Amino acid sequence: MAEYDPNSLSAQLARIESRQIAIADRLDEIAERMNNHSLRLKYLEEFRWKLVGAIGLGSAGGAAAFSKLFGGE
Repeated sequence: MAEYDPNSLSAQLARIESRQIAIADRLDEIAERMNNHSLRLKYLEEFRWKLVGAIGLGSAGGAAAFSKLFGGE
């Protein structure tokens, strides 16, 4: 059986391949995170407009209630 040489071409290619696999996995993870980030931004934008509408309705309703209660009529 041949002695293991860490500087041989096949050993170096094996290390390069293992690093390439790790990098490819990391890139897949980053791409998935970017897709999730876009989806989160979409939901936050929708929530913002719902929140603006709810605050507007609450302000109008509160003003109407206070004018009925304390308006004197």
